[in-house]
Amino acid sequence: MNPILRVFATALPVALLAACAGAPEEATKPPAATPAATAPVATAPSEAAPPDARPGLGFMPDYQAEGRGVRVGGVREGSPADLAGIEEGDVLVELAGLPVEDAQSYTEALDQQRIGATVPVKVRRGEQVVELQVKVGTRRR
Repeated sequence: MNPILRVFATALPVALLAACAGAPEEATKPPAATPAATAPVATAPSEAAPPDARPGLGFMPDYQAEGRGVRVGGVREGSPADLAGIEEGDVLVELAGLPVEDAQSYTEALDQQRIGATVPVKVRRGEQVVELQVKVGTRRR
């Protein structure tokens, strides 16, 4: 390979990583793999969320479920939902005092929350309604 092309082939990806990462130590790390999930994925709250971050809890709704609330189809390990004790199969019926009737009302209630805030959630687990506290994380757009 031409020596000039070799320099560009090596330096350009590193420069692009540095520009996108925002921190020099992040520039040397390979980019993280993108999860195969089709819905937004929440991350645990951090000290400084990106300016375009949206609130998230870190669970995948079961869009096939019927009835009032949003059924939890899966919980990402280490997510705010996982840390709060939300389990697969729970049905979220209230978020921060706002009723959750369906996926749309859940999204509207979630978008009103402040990243990093701890809010109450009510889930129906079997025949019981359980109240938990969850620290709002972030999700991708």
